[in-house]
Amino acid sequence: MEPTMHVLDPEGDTLLTLASPNPPFVTSYSLWRIALPQYNTWETRNKERLLWTAPDESVKIFTTDLTIKMQLSSKHLKLASDYFRTMMAGNNWKESTPKDGFSFSVTANGWNEEALLTVMRILHGRTKVIPRTISLEKLAKIAVVIDYYNLHEAIDFSAKEWIYNLKEPPPTSFGRTLLLRFLVSWVFSEVYTFRQLSKIIIQESRGPVNAQSLPIPKAIIDALDQKRQELVSGVISGLESLQGKLREIPGECVFDCSAMTLGALMIDMKTMGLDPLPKSPFHGYSFMTLKECVENIQEPSYNHINHKTSQPVRQSIANRYEYSKPEPRSCSLMAKINSIINEQLGKIDGLDLNSFIDRS
Repeated sequence: MEPTMHVLDPEGDTLLTLASPNPPFVTSYSLWRIALPQYNTWETRNKERLLWTAPDESVKIFTTDLTIKMQLSSKHLKLASDYFRTMMAGNNWKESTPKDGFSFSVTANGWNEEALLTVMRILHGRTKVIPRTISLEKLAKIAVVIDYYNLHEAIDFSAKEWIYNLKEPPPTSFGRTLLLRFLVSWVFSEVYTFRQLSKIIIQESRGPVNAQSLPIPKAIIDALDQKRQELVSGVISGLESLQGKLREIPGECVFDCSAMTLGALMIDMKTMGLDPLPKSPFHGYSFMTLKECVENIQEPSYNHINHKTSQPVRQSIANRYEYSKPEPRSCSLMAKINSIINEQLGKIDGLDLNSFIDRS
């Protein structure tokens, strides 16, 4: 198949050859194990599947036979990026033979043709043909190219306009769209968006994020999963501590109340698959699913219990189930569960993008 030639500078001294262009882009995702299957209904599985469904433009037929060539200016490339400046100053680039008419030639592999062409047009001042509005899909593909060649500053103005004009609403659930938007926020240093999206990932992920071919640093992946583990661990530790307190004699409440509360807690935890308690690194557990799980623990009826004394109260079976008006108390199981959850909710925060930037 004859290669396609894009001439961005008729007097350009650099030939860029793009091999295997337009590969599938984030078309599948290896999801984590499911630790709480009773909360993985058909509806939730279908929602998760839809969240990772790639659009047609990313799954079209891919061929490795196609080759794209671009005639470029080394001057423009070196002005735009330390990557090109460093490479052209050393012996890392293959110098073309005189008959080719180029001083430099370089090969690239696996980029999206339109994304690479858009970036090179901006670098060569061909801005009239640059659209002011593009899809998140295309913006993410451009972000991959920019990150690889270290062109953040050169493309900054266009990137800000594209981001401002994005038609897709901000994602609210962890899925393919959020992962692409998260990549864009990282590459283009959107501090607020990066923090907000990372907060969603921390709450909804069930293990380390699989960034696939996206240039999301491992340090960010590790930090996201560390925060997920801390939230899950906080809930697990809270449940373990609660069981210990309910076993204490004398406890916070009367014997019958503590015994009933402990029994209800242990039975529901066993039913929900939380007995034995999971261990770090908690693969398969997300904070949000665990939160939903423990919030479904049933509250026992305390109506027959005398809360006026802190000593164990021994009653006959007949008297024990006589109705009495509930007294104000702090021994409600759900109140204790909510306290555990609320403590972790207060700790939720996204990542600080500036902690990971090293592009000087």
